[in-house]
Amino acid sequence: MTNLQTITAATRAAERNLATIARAEERGLTFYGVLPESAAHWAESGVHTGDDLDRYLAYADWAESHKERRGFRARGYDWREKTAAEWTAMSDDLLAAEAAW
Repeated sequence: MTNLQTITAATRAAERNLATIARAEERGLTFYGVLPESAAHWAESGVHTGDDLDRYLAYADWAESHKERRGFRARGYDWREKTAAEWTAMSDDLLAAEAAW
C-alpha cells in the first residue's frame, strides 16, 4: 500500500486516475473525469501530499453532498481539519439522514 504521507499529490492523482480509467474501461464508459496531475495545480490549493489530496477530495464530496441535501453551502469548514475517513463518514451520515426521512 502506498504511504499517502510521503507521496506527492500529483503522484496520488495519477494513481487515482489510473483506477478511474480502469473502472471506466471495465464498464465500457467513454466519458469520465480525471484529476489534474500537476503539482503546481494542487499546491495552489495547499494540497501537497497524497494524504492531503484524499482529504481535500473527501471534503469536496461532503461539501457537495451537504449542498445537495441541505440546500445551502456549509460555511466555516476547512478540509485540513479532518481526515479523509472523517469527511467520508460525514458524507455517509448525510445520506443516512436523507434515507431516514
